[in-house]
Amino acid sequence: MRKSVLLLFFAFLPCLVFSQQWQQYSDSIISNIKKNDYTRATYFIDLADNDINKSSIIKDTIYADYLYRKGVVKYDSGKFDAALFEESLSIWEISEKQNYTKLMKIHYFLGAGYHINLDYVKGYEHYEKCYLINIRYRIPKNQNFLNSIYYLAAIDYNTNLNYKKAENYAQEYINYNKETAMSNYDFLYAYTYKWMDDIQGYENVLLEFNKNYEEGNLKNPELYFKINFLLFENYNKQNKLKGIIKYGEKSVEIYQNSTMNDEKYITPLYSILALVYSEINDDVNRIKYENLSKK
Repeated sequence: MRKSVLLLFFAFLPCLVFSQQWQQYSDSIISNIKKNDYTRATYFIDLADNDINKSSIIKDTIYADYLYRKGVVKYDSGKFDAALFEESLSIWEISEKQNYTKLMKIHYFLGAGYHINLDYVKGYEHYEKCYLINIRYRIPKNQNFLNSIYYLAAIDYNTNLNYKKAENYAQEYINYNKETAMSNYDFLYAYTYKWMDDIQGYENVLLEFNKNYEEGNLKNPELYFKINFLLFENYNKQNKLKGIIKYGEKSVEIYQNSTMNDEKYITPLYSILALVYSEINDDVNRIKYENLSKK
């Protein structure tokens, strides 16, 4: 009798092992997400999906984690799938043991996905839920939380036209990040001043970035170009000719001495510099930049 039971157990063992294989693939997905290897993560998603399609699964929090991980990979691949996050969320919300960090992350990616797809109402809704979960359950400061604050400020300012709320969220973002923003070159920190209608504050942050970069002798032309281009753009909007020329010329110098190849920024820059030099009757530089803009 004992021998028969053992034979029966081993007869079903391969099936039991097979049915759990997708969970191992799910662990490999998160491992590769942490390495930013989305090609490899997608490979394990395909293996997991194939396994799931051949087995009966329990839709528990382990499965919810798999859906979340799959959703993150698709989001970062430019293929946002709200249904994956929504199903994961529905499982977590009825779980006996709540994991508020997981809920917060799911709401963040739903917010970000809807936001990218220009659904500002749903994007705002999920950013706000992410924010409130962090506050209510005192989750340690994290990038999902900080990004949610920033985008709540941006949407309130640009879409909802609720300038008071935008200012409050913007100030909160600044308070959380003021100790690290300068050393980290946090451009969201700089942009946040715009959502407070503080253009001088925005300019001061960019100037501080520029100073830190030059004093630090860094070798990152893309970063250096971005700082100077934003300063150029800022002065252009204010029609401050000296600032346009100074940071426009510096942007051109950085671009031409690097391996950068992004015409969408440099061509308009040439055209604007040509116009500015025309205003101050500098025909030599006007002709120079007119010719560059035509190449």
